[in-house]
Amino acid sequence: FFKNMEEEFKRIIYFDGKLRKHCHGNLTLFPNKIVWIPLRESLEKHEITPVEMESSEWIFTTRGYCLRVFLKSTEKAKEYFGFDKAKFADVKKIFTESYNVKIDRLKPSVAGRNWGEIDIRPQSFNVLNSYEEMVTINMDRIMNAAINTKKTELSLKIHTKDMTDNAQLSEMIFYVPPNKESDDQRPSIEELKEEIIKHAAVRKVGDVIMEMKDLPMVLPRGKYNLVCYRNSLKLLGSKSYTLLYEHINTMYLLKNPDEFHMYFIIMLNRPIRSGSKMLGYLVFNVPLNAQVNEEEGVKLNLEEDDYETSEAKRNHIKPVMKGVVYEILGKVLRYLTQQKLIGASNDFVSSIGLHGISCQLNNNKGFLFCLKKSMIFMTKPAHHYLHEDILYIEVKYPNNYSLAMKNTKLKLTVHLRNSNTTYTYANIDTVEQSKLKEYFDSHNIRAEGFQSYTSRVQKLDLADDEDSEEDEDFSMTAAEIEEVEEEEDEDFQEFQEEIVDRKRSRSPEKTDENEELEPPSKKVKVA
Repeated sequence: FFKNMEEEFKRIIYFDGKLRKHCHGNLTLFPNKIVWIPLRESLEKHEITPVEMESSEWIFTTRGYCLRVFLKSTEKAKEYFGFDKAKFADVKKIFTESYNVKIDRLKPSVAGRNWGEIDIRPQSFNVLNSYEEMVTINMDRIMNAAINTKKTELSLKIHTKDMTDNAQLSEMIFYVPPNKESDDQRPSIEELKEEIIKHAAVRKVGDVIMEMKDLPMVLPRGKYNLVCYRNSLKLLGSKSYTLLYEHINTMYLLKNPDEFHMYFIIMLNRPIRSGSKMLGYLVFNVPLNAQVNEEEGVKLNLEEDDYETSEAKRNHIKPVMKGVVYEILGKVLRYLTQQKLIGASNDFVSSIGLHGISCQLNNNKGFLFCLKKSMIFMTKPAHHYLHEDILYIEVKYPNNYSLAMKNTKLKLTVHLRNSNTTYTYANIDTVEQSKLKEYFDSHNIRAEGFQSYTSRVQKLDLADDEDSEEDEDFSMTAAEIEEVEEEEDEDFQEFQEEIVDRKRSRSPEKTDENEELEPPSKKVKVA
């Protein structure tokens, strides 16, 4: 009898709240317990007895039908996904007859409505419409809850780390109308946020730490408001972008070649989508002398203990930040992201005092920064590579190039290791060639082409030396000069007589008055 009451379900997905990921395994409903065994040995199996169960639910999701089991000892629920619709009768029979636990069959909202009532449970955040579930988010997946400045929008940040799906939900924003009437029994937006923080165990100060408005950017292009949270940042402008700090690789602070702006570059290890393109870099183009309001400054929303940490002191983090905009931007983001902020070094200084060279890539004008351990091209298409990733660099000059030519341009072709990727930078002024060669040699970067140019210079110098030696040998006495002049006169006289003879031999009809006769070349005898 007990064997007939057993039901085994294969390939059932269990959401592990600690790992924040969906794990595959087999679920068996025994008459006296529920056992889930993972397919991977590295994960642990678990059991649930009927004494521990309080209630259960059955609902359709995008991963198949879901079985939720609520426990008495904890407010959280166990969720299992991947059931077939026809298995509900078997599951209900075991729960009601063997476990004596009620199982509710819920209906999802599929009418396409976008409004409803917020239902916050200890295990999940729900939005219901006519008692039908529209949105359900497990509390273990909520990493942050925040309210905008107008206190009308509730933003939920969702964990994406270690999630196996390619398309991941990272944020949801809900509009919460304000309570205009005094007798309105609906909870306020502040109460909703506090309730979510209570069950999701996120920090209260994690909503908005810093906000800076109207920051000019070139990637993506336009002016954006920067909103920094505890674990992420948001860009608000013509489009909205949300970025986790863990997706930031390195940051750079470089002076724009126009000498009026500063590039603040954020390099991403996971690109973000902008329309049909993927952005691997966020580039702010902040005016060099732009400063925040001296009276108000930029206020930071941190706990008092946070300002006493060594990391905060190293970045000069204060409750109110004042000074130049790009410096505040660099200090705060370096503190929040815990990533390096790299600036330009004196390893390369061009002939006009810049830390790079002006060039052209694929008909796009830009600037190639030559840094201590890497090279960066700004702005389109922005890219970056380390010195250790460079296989070799090829230098090319124009075919008819000579030292006498001015305003000549050369090309640099960078070949990268372990890939067929090459970058060709054109329209580089030859004035920078000596600086570039010194930079490549000092960083042990193999550069081909500079040697051929050196040999060409040596050959031209050699030719100049030979010409000067011939000039020195070409010195004659006055008697020798007179002798040469006499020989030139005799040759010219013979040429005149030859013209007369040709005219006599021709008939007048065939004579071409426009015919030109070239005089014989002058022969100079050199002693």
